[in-house]
Amino acid sequence: QLLLWHMNNYKIQFVVQEEIDINKIKFASNNRNIIVALKNGSLVVRDFEGIAVSHYNHKGRINAITTKNDSIYVGGEGRVVSVYNKEHRYGNKILRHHSWINSINSSNNLLVSGGFDNQIQLYSFATEEISNLSIHQSPVVKAVIDQIQNRIISVDVDGYVKSTNISQLNTKTLFYAKNNIKNMMLAPDSKE
Repeated sequence: QLLLWHMNNYKIQFVVQEEIDINKIKFASNNRNIIVALKNGSLVVRDFEGIAVSHYNHKGRINAITTKNDSIYVGGEGRVVSVYNKEHRYGNKILRHHSWINSINSSNNLLVSGGFDNQIQLYSFATEEISNLSIHQSPVVKAVIDQIQNRIISVDVDGYVKSTNISQLNTKTLFYAKNNIKNMMLAPDSKE
């Protein structure tokens, strides 16, 4: 089931009962739709009443979703980051990893992905240039773009949290957790 919790009046709204298990959900960039990734690789965009606005078929399970404008970027067991929108109904592949993709994040100008191949890839929307960063020794759990500090913050399964300057592509270890980290998020006012 897909439910919405309205924080202003503390009510829960039933949206839809999907026929296939839900794997990931995310609000669309317009904040008027919900992107639902199902375990079979289907990607359904629904309004808040549960009506399907659009539907895409991604090959393989989806582990990560991000959005930019009217485009949806997904990655997972298919080893590629694909973009879906009105022009690319069947997925335009923009990044390739050698193994499953765990994380995708976008900013105004950049898209970053991290995967089980220990790699981080950085894609420029403006130039379509791809940078492949080999900075981790184990699978990348999460990679996010910190626009304020102009850096990528990434974490691997061994517990290493690293910072990579986007302009110079130099990396330093910020923290070692000494155990398996499963997720990470960047606070809006993050500083080292």
